[in-house]
Amino acid sequence: MVLDIGPQGTVQGHFVNNAPGKGCRGIPYELSGRLVADSVSFRVRWRNGVADCMSETLWHGHMQPSRNGGFEIVARWQRSSTVAAADTGIAISENGVDVFTYRASTRLPTSISP
Repeated sequence: MVLDIGPQGTVQGHFVNNAPGKGCRGIPYELSGRLVADSVSFRVRWRNGVADCMSETLWHGHMQPSRNGGFEIVARWQRSSTVAAADTGIAISENGVDVFTYRASTRLPTSISP
């Protein structure tokens, strides 16, 4: 996950799912959300020009210091299908908790020659 936090607390970025056994792996999806003090929420719609997993995930959490001296985001999530089940007409959802640990980029900036 890559986050960019704007001056007014807007959160933008992208998320790449690499969870074993899940679809839509290895593909970046846009995320958007909001940061207020240490509380953060963001959403990923698992649809882009490459794949449509017919679901979205919403995270609500907070930022806190991590054991390595950086910080982490601890967030509860809910993933919902954007398609209702044919037999019940009810969208299926899953819940859980994720911990995201800050890691500075190790890539050097690239320059563009004229």
